[in-house]
Amino acid sequence: MTQDDIFATKRLALLSKRDTLIKQQHTLQESLTAQTESLSDLCTQMTELVLSAEARIAERSAEIATLADTLRQAQADNKRQQTEIMSLRREIATLKKSALPPPAEDDAPSKRAKSLQRAVQKQRKDQFAHQHALEEKMTELTELLSVKDKQIQTLQAKWEESQSRYLALIERERAQQDELLRLRPVPPAPEVIEEEEISYDIPYADPLITELNRLSRTLVVSVIGGSPTWQKKAAESFPHLRFLGNQDFDGAKLLTTDILLVNTNHVSHSCTKKAVDLATAQSAEVCYTSKHNLSQIAELLCERIQTILS
Repeated sequence: MTQDDIFATKRLALLSKRDTLIKQQHTLQESLTAQTESLSDLCTQMTELVLSAEARIAERSAEIATLADTLRQAQADNKRQQTEIMSLRREIATLKKSALPPPAEDDAPSKRAKSLQRAVQKQRKDQFAHQHALEEKMTELTELLSVKDKQIQTLQAKWEESQSRYLALIERERAQQDELLRLRPVPPAPEVIEEEEISYDIPYADPLITELNRLSRTLVVSVIGGSPTWQKKAAESFPHLRFLGNQDFDGAKLLTTDILLVNTNHVSHSCTKKAVDLATAQSAEVCYTSKHNLSQIAELLCERIQTILS
């Protein structure tokens, strides 16, 4: 299996894992949205329950305050009536000690004392009834507050649990996003042909190179294009050829050129056009190549030189 196949296999595996993670992320986001809505509903219910409990508490507190005022008024009336009763009793005791005959049954102070006693007894009964009602309402309010406290505690526990799940979902989503970023396939780097890997070295005894070096003494051959490394190697093998580079060059060097070789590698279009126009103006032969092998270059130039010389 080649490196490209291995890379393609790994890339497919990563893409598959990325798709799975994306699906999980979508599911997680949906769950997160549902949890958020549930948490919002729960907070709304909790707020409504607290407000309702506070309203009930305020209402009960107002009732308690009213009952307390009534109880205080009843106690004040009771105390005033007891004071009147004690005054009448002292008055009756004073009369008994005197020499006067005891008062008749229809005596006004005696009737008044009995009337006051009955009023005091009635007031006490009412006071006890009010106190009993107050205690019952206090007990009812205490039980209601206890129930509301339990409901609030339950809602608080649910809210804390939902908050924990919400934070856990957020943390899980962040972890999956980090995993997606880590597993994102890296685009393959553009294939770069390293010039060092191209073989330019031709044995010196190559007959084509030897023949080109012989023929190039009779005609002027200029070369444009090709990488700097290739031009350096070619100049070492072809010392009689004129190399103009692959960028800006001196156009005067083409005034005496018989053959222009254009290497289409590593040369711009404008540079090629400039060289071809100058060479054509001098009626020079123009030939093109994209090969790197120096032996093949020598073969091409030998054929062109022999054609001109024949």
